[in-house]
Amino acid sequence: MSLEVRGKRFGWMLDDHQGDGRLALNCRGPSGANKMLVAAEPELFHLPRYLWHRGWIGAWLDIGKVDWSAVDAVLTDAYRMTAPRSLVAQMNAV
Repeated sequence: MSLEVRGKRFGWMLDDHQGDGRLALNCRGPSGANKMLVAAEPELFHLPRYLWHRGWIGAWLDIGKVDWSAVDAVLTDAYRMTAPRSLVAQMNAV
C-alpha cells in the first residue's frame, strides 16, 4: 500500500516483501534520522533496503509491542516533508 499526498509518495506498507515474512512501514525521513532511530530502538526501526541512504526509515509492525507514538511521529514527519505547504499549514492550524 502506497502512502501519497498529491501524487507524491511519502511511505508504503510492506507485507512479506521479497519473502522476508515481515510487516513493515517505510517512510521518508530527515537526513540522519534513520540511523539515530535504529540506534535508539533497533527492535522497532530498521534501515530499509535501497532507500536508507536517502534518509528513509523502516519500522517493523510485527513485533510484540509497537511504540505507536514513535510510528506516528515518523509518519507525521514524512507527510510534512512531502505535502504542499498549504496542507501542512492546515495540519498546524488544528
